[in-house]
Amino acid sequence: MRLTICTPWWNHLSLLPDYVAVVNAGKPDEVIVIDNGSSPDFEPVDIKVSNVVIRNRTNRGFSRACNQGLVAATGDAVLFLNNDVRLTADREWCAKVKEEIAPGVLVGAHWRNDEHTQVDGETIPYLDGWCIGGMRDDLIELGGWDEGYAEPSYYGDNDLCARAVARGFELMQVSLPIEHLEGTSTRNMALGEVTPRNYARYVARVRGLRVAA
Repeated sequence: MRLTICTPWWNHLSLLPDYVAVVNAGKPDEVIVIDNGSSPDFEPVDIKVSNVVIRNRTNRGFSRACNQGLVAATGDAVLFLNNDVRLTADREWCAKVKEEIAPGVLVGAHWRNDEHTQVDGETIPYLDGWCIGGMRDDLIELGGWDEGYAEPSYYGDNDLCARAVARGFELMQVSLPIEHLEGTSTRNMALGEVTPRNYARYVARVRGLRVAA
């Protein structure tokens, strides 16, 4: 099995050294970075595996960038990985991801069951979107990430997992030597305005899936 890592990137080039350390330790088969108009341009300095940079002239958003990477990926499996990550132990970790990824399975570094996922009183578990993946064909069949979520695509991971579970997928947490530097890449965004709109879209999605079932 070949594994492709896909990472959207917009500015915050100070995160590059830690990100490169994570990728190089993991030893994936391919790395695709989707540069959403960073200034200066993202450059794949010191990434030791096969890598591709897709350059967008403007910020096309996290979800759309993920979908660009998904389409371009040549791996059998795709892992979406945020740029705001740090290595906690210097060991190969992509092999563990490959062991667990299979048709009908989404894997991630952090399984969550939080109150913010509640719809009509039901708390809905999901895999946190900073590190989540599956078989490429499965992800394409699911429709990839919903590009209708406003930046920074909060609830996009909830939506992806809800659609997967509705199709009978299993959500599996995999212990990886990676720390998420939560919120680093979303500073200065109008989250107070975005989050309620995205939550409403997510609620509509879950209710629609329940009706379809």
